[in-house]
Amino acid sequence: MLSGRVTDKMVFVAIYTVVAMVVVMPGARHIANYAADVVFYHDYLMPWKMRLVTMRHQTTHWPAWVDHDPGAYMRALMRVMRTGGLEPPNSNTEYGYVYRLNKFGEKARQILIVGTNEEMILYNLPAGTFDRLDRFIDGRLDPAAGRFTGRWSSDNITRIGHWKM
Repeated sequence: MLSGRVTDKMVFVAIYTVVAMVVVMPGARHIANYAADVVFYHDYLMPWKMRLVTMRHQTTHWPAWVDHDPGAYMRALMRVMRTGGLEPPNSNTEYGYVYRLNKFGEKARQILIVGTNEEMILYNLPAGTFDRLDRFIDGRLDPAAGRFTGRWSSDNITRIGHWKM
């Protein structure tokens, strides 16, 4: 049988452990997800933007849009980029126009990038990532105004972002 003093210390440690986990875990999750969004923006989206703007200022013959097949369009665009001397940005998937965003405590998402002469369209963005990108690009959160706008996808879970160049 434990003495009252030992029992009191064990309960005290248990309570503080639970409180620490309740306070620290959401903060750690927020920091990890913020870092994942920053890496996605700086290491993947910005290089795509720079290449698309470079193509825009060259005499580039943009590929024809393929209805309901953005993958075929993006493969053609990447061929045009390579022909013009631009290497498409590296992706963490086998396709250069698809990025796998793996956030802590959330389902991993495959984000499809479609680049045009005027904008970059991002499909399957988690809502939190969309909001963060809107703040990075426009400086404020407003999905209806600014250079980065968007709408909800048909699944009402993810968003479709439009980044005007």
